[in-house]
Amino acid sequence: MVAEAFIADYEEPMTFEEAIGCKQNRHWKCAMDVEMSSLIENETWTLEELPKNFKAIPCKWVYKIKRNPDDSIDKYKVRDKDEKNLIVCLYVDDGLVAATDLQESKKFIDDLNSRFKITTKQANYFLGLEILYFEDGIIKINQQAYAKRVLQKFHMEHSKPVSTPMLKESTNIEKSDEQSSKTFPYREAVGALMYLMIGTRPDLAYCVGVLSRHLENPSTEDWMTVKRVLRYIAGSYDKGIVYKHKYKQEVLE
Repeated sequence: MVAEAFIADYEEPMTFEEAIGCKQNRHWKCAMDVEMSSLIENETWTLEELPKNFKAIPCKWVYKIKRNPDDSIDKYKVRDKDEKNLIVCLYVDDGLVAATDLQESKKFIDDLNSRFKITTKQANYFLGLEILYFEDGIIKINQQAYAKRVLQKFHMEHSKPVSTPMLKESTNIEKSDEQSSKTFPYREAVGALMYLMIGTRPDLAYCVGVLSRHLENPSTEDWMTVKRVLRYIAGSYDKGIVYKHKYKQEVLE
């Protein structure tokens, strides 16, 4: 009980109310004052009237206890965290910027333009991922073009589509004596499916996992299982992941 009480006394608050209501409230108040002074000194923001019909971006205090190597408390730290997020992805000379605040992304791009010669446009394609925009803020990503290239590469573009990637008995197939790993690009095909799975097709996760068990010594039966997965893709190459602006928590659609 004593140990539990000690831990409780020195837990990091999750909210402002917890910070000013705990036994260390004077330390947290001092830390908040220091943070506010720093923000004002650095002209991080200016106090303005909220324009009509605009919604303020929520923010919160983040409380952290910085400890010494012997676990004693070094200092109480507080940060003002808003809900703006900016994600930047770079690959060679291509980049993708995603932000929860349009002004933040514009400011970032303008700063890049002042330093480098760059061209910008709405993201529609990046590293094989197609990005589609719909009404109500819905965004869909898929790898339709990549999936078609995979089918063409393994000569399955004209195959008859199937509705499921694997049959139940496919997971328990016994290998035949005939090994034909040199006659078909099994490893290459599984790698192509894995890239598709990681990008936008989580529905391929199970079958790719099963196929990956036989990379070292695939049989003819294994190759037939790969071809069935490719036939499944032939009938669903436009499938992908949909992100909705509004969604119901804990409801999978």
